[in-house]
Amino acid sequence: MEAIRLSSTKPVQALKPKKTVSFNEDPMTKVSDALSLPLYLTNVVFFIIFFSVVYFLFSSWGGKIRTFTPFHVVTSSEIVAILAFFAPFIYLIAFFGIDFVQSLVF
Repeated sequence: MEAIRLSSTKPVQALKPKKTVSFNEDPMTKVSDALSLPLYLTNVVFFIIFFSVVYFLFSSWGGKIRTFTPFHVVTSSEIVAILAFFAPFIYLIAFFGIDFVQSLVF
C-alpha cells in the first residue's frame, strides 16, 4: 500500500503572541502580605498573637470548668480574644500552604 501524501499550498505562518505577560507583577495578594515586615518577623508576630490568645482562652475556660460556669456565658475579654484569634489563625493556615483559605478570604 502506498501512503497518500497531502500537501498544502499555503505557507506556514508562525504564531505571534498577542499579549505579553510580565512576571514581575503579581496581581494576587497573599496572606503573607498582611504586614509590611519581613516574612520571619510577620510569622513571629502572628505566632505570638495566636498562642497568647489560645493560652488566655484555655486558662479562662479552665476557670469556667472549675466554677461550673456554662461556656456560653462569655465575658467581653473573651469576645475580644475570640475575635483576635481569627486573624492569626487564617494567616497561619494560609502560610502553611492551605490555599483554600485564601480563596475564601480574598
